[in-house]
This record gives sequence, structure tokens and C-alpha cells, in this order.
Amino acid sequence: MSCCDKKPRLYHKKHFDKPLSPEVLLSLMEAILGRDLPFRFRAGGFSMLPFIRDGDIITVSPMKTGYISTGDVVAARFASKNKVLVHRVVKITDNSFLLRGDNCLKNDGIVSCPNILGKVTKIERRGKEKRFGFGPERFLIAVLSRSRCLFVTFFILRKLFSFFKNP
Repeated sequence: MSCCDKKPRLYHKKHFDKPLSPEVLLSLMEAILGRDLPFRFRAGGFSMLPFIRDGDIITVSPMKTGYISTGDVVAARFASKNKVLVHRVVKITDNSFLLRGDNCLKNDGIVSCPNILGKVTKIERRGKEKRFGFGPERFLIAVLSRSRCLFVTFFILRKLFSFFKNP
């Protein structure tokens, strides 16, 4: 097997992590996903709290037509801002999707199918895979987010959990 027969992989060294510009990240993600390979990168920002945190490693897998459902977390191209956003699908209409960050009060707007780059298939935090928010509960999370109740619901649940944990 020659070196050209191997699938390309991206490697990084922690000590040399430098954030990529939004334009470079978008170009790199489009190139890798365009070859039907998954793309991994470090999340930046707080718009998807509590499910995706700043510094988590996100794996985005290439899209297969018709496999997006309400509650899925997708990477989408926003041409007007020339960047990628990783947010949750809160509503599907015809061939377009309404996206919103789990920690955001406003929708991102309608995104057409060609602007969906891929679906988030894995979240890693401190070397461990995180699944909550990406299983069957994702539909309920999308409904709560669309109705602007998600943030309040998690605030109440966190308070209740801490009350019963530390009586």
C-alpha cells in the first residue's frame, strides 16, 4: 500500500493549537467532508451549552441526503458571514432548516439543504465521549429550544439536582 492509498488524516499537537480563521475553517471543512471523510475540530464558543462546551472536540460526518431530523446538530455554511456554525435543527420546512444554538435566544435563520455541510456524530470532552443531547432526547431539546424554554428548563433542573444532591 503506497502513501497515496491511505485516507488523509489531520493531526495536531496541543502545544501548537492556534485557532483558524472562520474562512479557513470553512474551506478546510468543505474540502474534507467533500471527500466523504469525517472532520474533527475543537469547538469554540458557548452557543451550544450545556451539550457542547468550549474546547470540546466535535466530529462532523458528511451529509447523506434526507437524513436530517429535528433535534440533530449540524454544521452549516453561512455565506453572508463566510463561516460555519454548529447548531441544532429546531424546525424543518420543505428543503430548509431552522437552526438555533441551545444557549441562544434567537434563531440563526433558515438554512437551505446545500448549505448543510454535515451532521455532528461525536462529542469528546476530556477524552471521553458525551452522548446526552444527541440521542432520542434531541427532539425534546429542539422543541424546548424552539419555544424558548430550553435555557429556563435546564436552569430549574440544575437547581433541583443540586438541591437533592446536597440536602
